[in-house]
Amino acid sequence: PAALQREVGTAADEAARLQSKARALDPALGRTQRFSFVLGVLVLMVLFNGLRLIWPQLYTWPWALAAASVVFLGGFFALSRAHRALLSSSDLNRQLTRLVLVTTIAQVSSRTTAAVFGWTRGQALTVDLSLIALTMMVAASVFHWAFAIGALVCFAGQAVALLVPSFAEPVYAVTTLASVLGAGAALRRWGQRAAVVEGSPPRG
Repeated sequence: PAALQREVGTAADEAARLQSKARALDPALGRTQRFSFVLGVLVLMVLFNGLRLIWPQLYTWPWALAAASVVFLGGFFALSRAHRALLSSSDLNRQLTRLVLVTTIAQVSSRTTAAVFGWTRGQALTVDLSLIALTMMVAASVFHWAFAIGALVCFAGQAVALLVPSFAEPVYAVTTLASVLGAGAALRRWGQRAAVVEGSPPRG
C-alpha cells in the first residue's frame, strides 16, 4: 500500500540520517591523527608553562600573560591548519577543536582583566584554573563525561593555589597538563571501546 511505502521510506531516510550522525561522532574515526593533534596541544602547553617557570623575568610585564595567550592562540591555529584534514573529518574532532579555542579565548579575556586590575600572576592563573574547570564541566554535560575528570583536577588545583598562593604558578602548570591528560586518557578508552563494539580495529 502507498501509505506503508511512505512510512518505510521515511524510516529508511531517518535511519540513514542517524547513521551519518553516528559516523560523524564516532570516536574511533581518525583516532591516530587526533592523538597527534592533542600531542601538539600538549607540547604548546609544556612550552608556555616551562617558559613561565624557567624564565619568570619574561612575564614581569603586566600584560605578559594575556600576550602569551594570544601567542598560544596563534600556535593553536597553526596546529589546526596542519591538521585541517583531520578536523574536517568528523563533528567530534571539530567539537574538540572548538573546546580548546573557547577555553583559550576565555583565558585572553580573563588575563586582560587581570592586567587592567593589576592582579599578580598567581592570582590570574588561579582564576584561569576556575575558567578551565567550568569549560570542562560544560563539555562534560553536553559532550562526554571524560571532561569531568579534567574539571575535578582543575578545581583541586585551584583549591591548592588558594590555600598556598606562593605555589600558584607551578600548581597551574601541573594541573592544566594533568587535566588534559586525564580527560584525554578517558576519551582514548572511549574510542577503543567504540572500535571493539563495531567489531573492527580502530581506524587511523
